[in-house]
Amino acid sequence: MNDATSGEWNTPDVITDRAVIMAPGDYFILTRNGDHITSFYPNAKVNRVLRVDGMADYSSTDGVSLILPNFLTGDELWYDESFHFPLLNSTDGVSLERISPVLPTNESSNWHSAAATSDYATPGFVNSQAVSADASQATWVANPDILSPDNDGYQDVLLLQYTMGLPGYVGTVRIYDSAGQLKRTLKQGELMGMSGEWIWDGLTDEGQKASLGIHVISLEAFHPSGEVIRKKIPCVVAHPIH
Repeated sequence: MNDATSGEWNTPDVITDRAVIMAPGDYFILTRNGDHITSFYPNAKVNRVLRVDGMADYSSTDGVSLILPNFLTGDELWYDESFHFPLLNSTDGVSLERISPVLPTNESSNWHSAAATSDYATPGFVNSQAVSADASQATWVANPDILSPDNDGYQDVLLLQYTMGLPGYVGTVRIYDSAGQLKRTLKQGELMGMSGEWIWDGLTDEGQKASLGIHVISLEAFHPSGEVIRKKIPCVVAHPIH
């Protein structure tokens, strides 16, 4: 763990001193208190708990790094409580989950509160908010095309995937409601890669839940050569009926 105030690393904690086979699709729980995890989350995979004595609760000034055996940093996250879904009344007991392994680790839009239907955590399982992406399937794809931003684990976020024929495009993404009113500027003049993905959490620029109905995702990509790509993708914001 790294303290942002002092900038100093604590002594690295060894995850395990025994051989552990981690097959593709496996997930492990790193915790200092395995009994607490399994008692609080009855559905947790007990055989996927690895106890790490030095692990502690993270605050807004902490970072955590995965140090490889050659002492290089495999990945690193600076924890920020603001990554949680802003419409939750409380984040106590709510896990913060990474949405996509492709997007940068510390990009705030790549994190979301665990779904209520998963008891706000998925210890030993795939994240409830995880989105798998195959960016090769089309130039621009909105997945899913129906968004239900209520944190129930079902289509809580929309993944906008893109592929470009050339490097160097600068992209802007705006979201309009059915009346043509701008509701969210998702990206503004962002340098794009050859492929990538952006996430809309269903909120407006004011942090409010988008209204029910059809919305239009307007995409513009400009290249230094002068080429301009424009596309509009419809999507639907839906709320559950009780």
